Amino acid sequence: VEIDTGDKFAYDANHDDYENELAAAQRIFAILPKQQGVAYLDLWTEFEHANTPEAKFAKAIDRLMPVIQNIHNGCQSWLEHDVTIEQILAKNSAIGGANPILWQWVKEQVIEKGTKAGVRLK
Repeated sequence: VEIDTGDKFAYDANHDDYENELAAAQRIFAILPKQQGVAYLDLWTEFEHANTPEAKFAKAIDRLMPVIQNIHNGCQSWLEHDVTIEQILAKNSAIGGANPILWQWVKEQVIEKGTKAGVRLK
């Protein structure tokens, strides 16, 4: 849906744009055959609300990739955008809902690597 709404920086205060993204999803999926469009819209909504085990897992993976990228690139985008460790942990807590052991590792890495790179605590 970000094809229509534009890709926003995850830590932007205005990032939660559910209504615009829903309208974009409805428009895009309406291009498909009706049954397929409805199925895709249902999957998109399920992912957004993370109310099933599969959606929680997908949301966790979606959140995990940029965290790992930042951990391995010296926390570049977090530093460029003055993102705090608290913001990082809050934004990515969905990982814990899918896998508490992985979330513990992520928190440790964010705190260790982030602090070492100069990411602020608050």
